[in-house]
Amino acid sequence: MSAPPKEEAILRDAPDPTALLLGRLDSWIHAVGLFEDYIEAHIQIQKSTTAGLEKVRKVNADAPKFDFQSGMARANSLHAVTSGPSSPTVETATPVGGLEGPDGTTIPADAPLGIAESFEQIRIRTDALINKSVETEQALRTSVLPQLATTRADIEKHVKGLKTSGVKQSKEVEKAKSVTLQAVEELGRHTSSFNISAGGNRHDYKHDPYVLYRQTLNAIDDQLAKENSQIDALVFTEKSIETLENHVVQTLQQAAHLFDQITGAYNGLALESSQIEAQAFASIEPGSEWNLFFANNGPQLVPYDKPHREISHVTFHNDGHPSTRPVLEGVLLRKEGKLLKSWTSGYYVLTPSNYLLQYTSNNYVQDPTPEFALYLPEATVSEIITKEGGKFKFTVTAKDGTRTVGLGSKTYSFKTNTYEEIGEWQAGIKAASTGIKNVLATGAGAAVPAVEIPPAGSELSYTDPNLTVEQREAAHLAESLQNTNLNK
Repeated sequence: MSAPPKEEAILRDAPDPTALLLGRLDSWIHAVGLFEDYIEAHIQIQKSTTAGLEKVRKVNADAPKFDFQSGMARANSLHAVTSGPSSPTVETATPVGGLEGPDGTTIPADAPLGIAESFEQIRIRTDALINKSVETEQALRTSVLPQLATTRADIEKHVKGLKTSGVKQSKEVEKAKSVTLQAVEELGRHTSSFNISAGGNRHDYKHDPYVLYRQTLNAIDDQLAKENSQIDALVFTEKSIETLENHVVQTLQQAAHLFDQITGAYNGLALESSQIEAQAFASIEPGSEWNLFFANNGPQLVPYDKPHREISHVTFHNDGHPSTRPVLEGVLLRKEGKLLKSWTSGYYVLTPSNYLLQYTSNNYVQDPTPEFALYLPEATVSEIITKEGGKFKFTVTAKDGTRTVGLGSKTYSFKTNTYEEIGEWQAGIKAASTGIKNVLATGAGAAVPAVEIPPAGSELSYTDPNLTVEQREAAHLAESLQNTNLNK
C-alpha cells in the first residue's frame, strides 16, 4: 500500500465549520423560541379567541430556517444521506397522513416530514382554528413552556461554549502556523545562502541549517498537534450538536404531544387540528434533520473519520537540502579535560557547516536544540591516540558555543567502540577543522571530502618531509587502518 501524498505544512484553506454550526444552533434557538411563542399565543387565545389566533398566525409566518422538502423530494434526500460516505445512520420516518402542503395539496401518507413541514402544519391549522378555542391557559403555562425554556437555555449554553472554545482554538492554531512559517522562512534564508564550496565565513551555530531544520520540524509537530486537537474538538462539537438536536426534536415532540393532551377538549376541528400537529412532530425521527443537514453541508463539516495529520506525510521548502543532512551522526563517548576520568555518552552530529553538535538523543521532538557545539575551523584536532589495552581516542581543543560563561577553549577527548568508527570520526572532524565544508555527495555540486586517505600499498609515508601537514595526517591514518586490518 503506497503512502498518502504529502501535504503542505501550512494549509491555506482548512475548513472551519464554527460559523456554520453557530448558525445551526441559532436556527434551533429560533425553532424552540418559535414553539414557545406558539404556546404563548395559545395562552392568549384563552383571553381573546379571535385576537389570540391572529397572533399565532403572525408568529408562524416567520418559519425557522430548515429545508422544506415535503413529499418524495424529502424521501429522496434522505435516501441520498443513507447512501453517502461517512454519514450518520438514517432511520425511516413514521408515515403521517392527512397533512396539507403550503400549496394546498395533500402530502402523501408515506412521506417522511421534517421540522419545516411540521411548523407549516401549525400555520395551516391555526387558520382553521381562528374562531375555535377553549380556556386552557394555566395548563399550557405550567406544563409546556418550562420544557421549551429549559431546552432553549441548553442550546444557548452550547452557543456560548462554541464561541469561546472555537475562537481560542483558532487563535492557537493560527499562532502555531505563524511560528511554523517563521521557522520555514528562517530555514529558507540560511539554506539559500549556504555555500558548499571550500572556505566560507563562520556563522553562529543557531543559524546552522541542520539546527534550523530540526527546529522547523519541532514547530510543525506543535502546529499539527494543535490542528489535530482542533479537529478533535470540532468533531466532538458536531457530535454534541447532533445529540442536542435529537433532544430538541424529542422536546418539541413532547411539547406537541402535551399540547395535544391539554387542548383535548377542543371539539370538532380544534381536536382534529391539534392531533395532526402532534402527529407531524412525532413523525420526525431523532436523527433525520441532522442527517439531511450533514448531507447538504458535508464539505463544510469535519467528517467523523477525518484522519490526523502526521509529520511523515508533510513536506516543506528545503526539506531535502544537503546542508540539513549530517555528514556523520552517531554515539560518541566524551570527557572534558584531563582530571575527569568518567566518559559521558551522547548523540553527536557533524554538519556540513563544520559544526560538531551534541544532542541528548536523535529525537527532534524532544531535543530540537543542541546541548554542545564546537565550530571546528577554530578547533585543533589531534591524531588518533593509542593507549594500552587497544583503546583509542582523539582530542579536540575548541570553545563550546552553547556556553554563556567560560570564554576559553577546552580540550575534549572522544572515543568510540571500534577503531573503524574512531577513524571515520577523526578523519571527518579533522577535515572540518581545515575550514572545508563537509557535504554529503547527494547531488550536483556536492563537495568531496577535504582529506583523501591514500589506498593500501601507497608509497606515501607520513614521515616524508615533502608532504603537507594534511597529506602526512592522511597517510598516517591510512597506515594505521592497514595495520589494523593485518592484525585482524
